[in-house]
Amino acid sequence: MIYLFQHLPKCGGISFANVCEPWFAVPRIGDYAGSYPSKERIAEFAKARLDLDQLPPDTLVHGHLVHDLTRPQKRYGDYLEQKKCRLLSIVRDPLDRAISAYYHRVRVGKPLDLNLAGYIGQFHNPMARQLGCDKLSATERTAWLERYYFISVCDEMQLSLDVLAAKLGKPRVEEKRLNQSPREGYDLTPDQIARFGAKNVIDYAIFDYAVARLHREAATQGIAPAQ
Repeated sequence: MIYLFQHLPKCGGISFANVCEPWFAVPRIGDYAGSYPSKERIAEFAKARLDLDQLPPDTLVHGHLVHDLTRPQKRYGDYLEQKKCRLLSIVRDPLDRAISAYYHRVRVGKPLDLNLAGYIGQFHNPMARQLGCDKLSATERTAWLERYYFISVCDEMQLSLDVLAAKLGKPRVEEKRLNQSPREGYDLTPDQIARFGAKNVIDYAIFDYAVARLHREAATQGIAPAQ
């Protein structure tokens, strides 16, 4: 079985993949269009894909497969339909993710003409769009997400690792956080936070779904969330 990890940016995907990498047959294989790729680069990347049939069993393929032409359902849809691979992803509290994205851009020197409040005001359900379910009804969205073998939650990283280890029959591993961006103090007003929530209702619904699903799976495996 091949495991295809759709890494949503700024959701802790690098940390998650690095920690669970020893569970898989070979060091994880990247499937990337590059950092902040242009539309032209994305289109070029979409023209070729990995031949999953040539990979050893229990290989982890990892990439930012979040654009229309590159999402796993488009890029590797035939493998998914034939049940030759299992789809993984990771989500994060939408506001925390937006704040992390802001400080990541500051850290890597990407130009920003906005302060934090202005930057997060531009967010409109990016996780839903990247997952490919932003235009679905609530029922359709749940059915879409149920196709994922496992959805990790960055905010509950250790529980996510424990549950996936149990599902795969692998030894428990300890959480390690990587690629974190230093943050200065920030102060968002209740009104700014409320407006962010109103613009990102679908992302919050996805996050709530993922948390509830994680806890259900943990209960099934007899794993207690950290207190």
